[in-house]
Amino acid sequence: MIHVFGNSHAAVFTGAPPCGNMVAKISFRDSMVHTDPHPELPFRTWFLGPITAYNFNEKYFPEMIAGIQSKKSWFPEGGKILLVVGEVDCRIHLPKQARIQKNRSKESLTNEAVDRFFEAGIRLKDMGFEPMFFGTHPCIPTRNERTHKEEELGYLVDDDHWGTWGTDAERKDFCVLYDKRLEHRCNQHGFKFLSIYKHLVDENNRTRQEYYADPVHLDHSKCINLILEEFRLAGICLDSEQRDK
Repeated sequence: MIHVFGNSHAAVFTGAPPCGNMVAKISFRDSMVHTDPHPELPFRTWFLGPITAYNFNEKYFPEMIAGIQSKKSWFPEGGKILLVVGEVDCRIHLPKQARIQKNRSKESLTNEAVDRFFEAGIRLKDMGFEPMFFGTHPCIPTRNERTHKEEELGYLVDDDHWGTWGTDAERKDFCVLYDKRLEHRCNQHGFKFLSIYKHLVDENNRTRQEYYADPVHLDHSKCINLILEEFRLAGICLDSEQRDK
């Protein structure tokens, strides 16, 4: 079983809300919110809330460990733990910091956030697990950023409910830098890095909204085959993963 920890975007692996309705969320007093296993694939999602990469270790790593401790039998030594964090950073916090810290480059800001987050992988390895990381994805352009063609097609649009900062191009720049840095750190430590970002933008760097369930969340049914192909390319055999009992 591959346990997927993250914010709401981690639901794309199991098809839980808001990425689908394949499995339900479960909440017990003695355990953090998680899902049943995917009915066909060895994934279970664990929800840590609206988290960011920048403060993951300080605020959310202890909560993740508490979730693991609450279900020890589900987490054998050497078990795979996949971390899905970063979309909120790239959509809001990094573009905002770029406006505040004008003397710093986008790359510098991104590298700091990723490096702080990546410490979680090192800590998980030290605990005997096999950490893996999933890259980020772009959000839908805001109403004012839609092209005429997108407006004619009636594409989904972001709004104040979700929140954004900066321009669509700036947010995508941060996504690319985030994945680049995260992949680099994974390669340094021999961790698996997976990303479907390249499938989510077209040749004009516009977000391919057919893969989305709403303005910020990916649709499980549209994306799962892309994800499974990433596992195959990374040499990860899902058929060999034992399911939780």
